[in-house]
Amino acid sequence: MESRKRSAEESNESSEASKKSKETRILHNTLAAYGSRQGERADMQDTHILVPKFYLGDDTSFFKPIWKDGTTATTMVILNNVIYVANIGDSKAVVARKKEDGSFAPVCLTADHNPMAHDERMRIQKTGAVVKDGRINGVIEVSRSIGDLPFKSSGIVSTPDLKKLTLTENDL
Repeated sequence: MESRKRSAEESNESSEASKKSKETRILHNTLAAYGSRQGERADMQDTHILVPKFYLGDDTSFFKPIWKDGTTATTMVILNNVIYVANIGDSKAVVARKKEDGSFAPVCLTADHNPMAHDERMRIQKTGAVVKDGRINGVIEVSRSIGDLPFKSSGIVSTPDLKKLTLTENDL
């Protein structure tokens, strides 16, 4: 009887711990910001989506925007003290790391997908497309994007770069 009672108590404790771990909770509270640069165009075409707090169990962070053309993107998930980043195109993510002298240095978490980069250019040229003045076939300035279906035959791919960074106490 004693062992059954102990077993039931252990089961209840385990069940309560399991319930606590499944509760909605904030994964990480961090400072987040975004910026944009207009470039040579007369008007800004970019859209920014920033979700500063991600809650487990809350599906209202997830929606499906309808993109008319193509886009670049950077997605970041922070679990405990590790940042996982996926980027495509020329969107960027940077962590500010405090140096010994108190100033900050950038730690870039993304790679620019530029058609002038050697590997990107070689992949694009294998399709028969031309890279000139930083543009593919004189039109598009990124070598990877989501959407842009008319350019997929010109070597534009939708494969992101993935990076992982373990945060330290000096990271902002």
